[in-house]
Amino acid sequence: MTFQPSEFAKVALVVFFATYLTDNRDKLGESWEGFFRPLLLYLGPTILILLVFQSHLSASILIIAVVSIMMIMAGTKIRYFLTYGAIGAVGGVGVLYFMAKVLEKGVYRIARLTSFLDPWADASNSGYQVVQGLYAIGSRRTFWGRTWK
Repeated sequence: MTFQPSEFAKVALVVFFATYLTDNRDKLGESWEGFFRPLLLYLGPTILILLVFQSHLSASILIIAVVSIMMIMAGTKIRYFLTYGAIGAVGGVGVLYFMAKVLEKGVYRIARLTSFLDPWADASNSGYQVVQGLYAIGSRRTFWGRTWK
């Protein structure tokens, strides 16, 4: 049996952010208290630790998405997510590239990202899952063999 730190982090961050957002509801409209403080002080270090010690990038993306949805539902302004989220996404890709090229850790992450952007370049190897998913959607068949109408 293996232990994935992200499994603990998923539950812990949902409980933590639910408590944090409830206690700081009146500050959610501000840019520092409502947006940057929870992300930079609490979520950011957790995600960086998970990226360094675990090779499970999708768990980090899932945690970021869940916490973002929680923050939006609690009252944080959506414009912060649209403006700073785009900057953060570019920065996140930069961090992944730095980790892959300079630290030589997680080189496969860059390959997965590029294969997602162009799955047909290597359809039998790194782009296999994306291509098969496109085939499944294109066939309009469900798991049970029925056709979508």
